[in-house]
Amino acid sequence: QALHNLPVYVKRRFAGQGGSSMLGVVYSGSDVGEHELAYDPATKATARAWDYSRVRFKEGEGQNVQATAELASLDFEHVIDGLYERQNVVASALLGALAEALGLPASTFEAPFASGDMGTIRLIHYPGDHEVSLEDASADVGISPHTDFEAFTLQHQDSPGLQVLARDFERLSDTGLPWIDAPLGNKDGGEYIVMIGDVLERYTNGLLQATPHRVVRTTHSRRSIIRFNAVSPDTVIEPLEPFVTSDRPRAYTRCTMRLHMEMTMRNLELGLGSWDAATGTSRSARFVYEE
Repeated sequence: QALHNLPVYVKRRFAGQGGSSMLGVVYSGSDVGEHELAYDPATKATARAWDYSRVRFKEGEGQNVQATAELASLDFEHVIDGLYERQNVVASALLGALAEALGLPASTFEAPFASGDMGTIRLIHYPGDHEVSLEDASADVGISPHTDFEAFTLQHQDSPGLQVLARDFERLSDTGLPWIDAPLGNKDGGEYIVMIGDVLERYTNGLLQATPHRVVRTTHSRRSIIRFNAVSPDTVIEPLEPFVTSDRPRAYTRCTMRLHMEMTMRNLELGLGSWDAATGTSRSARFVYEE
């Protein structure tokens, strides 16, 4: 909460290309004129987020020493990177268990994850009605529907708002898609919702499907802690051999983690989105790359 309560002039120093590559942190939000990118171009989100990555945001040139000092007073680097490392332990255990459940060696996903993943921690604040600014007045969602670009996501929320899409729905009905409220978990943050991402869908040739989800706009203020667990930037992502058969031919093209991340972000920046509202499906998970 202390991060989100920092003055706007401090947040602005971390916005957009001005993020600190020294700390690997970027801020986005309508309060600094950097709106959340729209996964569905027809929507506008209220989300305001601090993003931290050991890899993604440390490749730029924005040092922002003065702004870094502001975060140092909150012991930001020690706290956030410590959380990242603890989440790595959980992620490693989940990847091993998932591989075994799929009939694969437990170490199948470990090497590309342990060698320096493109993962990110997001600390998101969704303003309640009493906090809504003029910039947020026309927003219709917390975050629009999408699937996460990485392998899987650990998510904790402090109040309702997250919804996931029921799997295997047959068609769009007059009442729209069958969205389901996600559980809150316990109050101490010791429980996480686990969502499959694009990478695992592509690895398993669609046997596992990325979890479509969204955050509705709520009257109450809401915060969430999210860890996107990716793989290393140059890891090749394509259907693994056990999941390609005569009955299940290869359905996904080859890419790397870096390419998938950069292409998806580029499409968002161009206003193309990553969600097909007409069919209720993810464009990023099924994106076709040239090979």
